[in-house]
Amino acid sequence: MSTIVITYLDVCRPLCVAGLSLVAGHILLQTPEEDAFWTFVALMDNHLRGYFSPAARLMEIDSMLFEKALYAYDKSIAVRLFVCCYIIASR
Repeated sequence: MSTIVITYLDVCRPLCVAGLSLVAGHILLQTPEEDAFWTFVALMDNHLRGYFSPAARLMEIDSMLFEKALYAYDKSIAVRLFVCCYIIASR
């Protein structure tokens, strides 16, 4: 795990760490380490923290919205995905 994620997790707990290194890694490819850290902090605090919280409430909300939008846009694909393939979009 990158030092960016470790440093962030020392201050901001509890978060699920799966995927955080991927986010930090993409930022590190674009900027120096210190700039990457502050960009990561801003991104997490303003947009992504809810996706990585233990309850992952934002992920559940987005999956329900996706399910409704897909049923409205193309019902046959929605049925195949959610009924035939047993993919659960929401709890």
